[in-house]
Amino acid sequence: MKSIFILLLGILLTGCVTTPADVRRQSIEKKLDTIVFPEIEFRQANIYCCLAFLMRDSKTLDPEKKGVDIVYVPSNSGHTTFAACADPFGKLGDSDKTADHSGDPGDSDGRAFTFEAHGISLREALNIICELGGFTWMIEDSVIKVRPKKVQPSVRGDGKPAPQP
Repeated sequence: MKSIFILLLGILLTGCVTTPADVRRQSIEKKLDTIVFPEIEFRQANIYCCLAFLMRDSKTLDPEKKGVDIVYVPSNSGHTTFAACADPFGKLGDSDKTADHSGDPGDSDGRAFTFEAHGISLREALNIICELGGFTWMIEDSVIKVRPKKVQPSVRGDGKPAPQP
C-alpha cells in the first residue's frame, strides 16, 4: 500500500497526470498550429472583425468542426462578443467591396487592420493581428483571450522617468 502511494506521489510530482484543463489547453495549442487559413484578407477591419473571422473559420477548417473560442477583453470592461462585426471581408454585396469596419460598435480605439496572407496557421494569424494592433493573447479558461497590451508608464508618480525593464 505504501509503495502505491509513493508511486502515485511520484507521478503527480513529475507531471504525468493530466487534468481536464490541461487536455483542453493541449487541444487549443494543437489547433493553433494545425488550422491553416488558405487565405486571409482584411480591409480596414477592427479587432472584433478580425477575431470573429478567425473564430468562425477555425470551426470550418478544423477537422472536428469545433475550432477555437476567442474572446476579446477590452481594457475598460469585461469580455466582448463579436456580434458587432457581420462582414470582416468587406463583401456585403457588389456595391460595397471595401467596407470600413473601424467604427463598429464597441471599437474604443479605432484601430483598423489591412493585411493579406496565404497559408498561415491560426497561431501566425493571431500573432500578426496582435502585433499590428498592440494586443496580446493567451490561452485561459479553455479559450483564447485577446487583450490590449499594457503600456508601461514612462513617468513615475514623482515625475521622474520610470526605470526601463
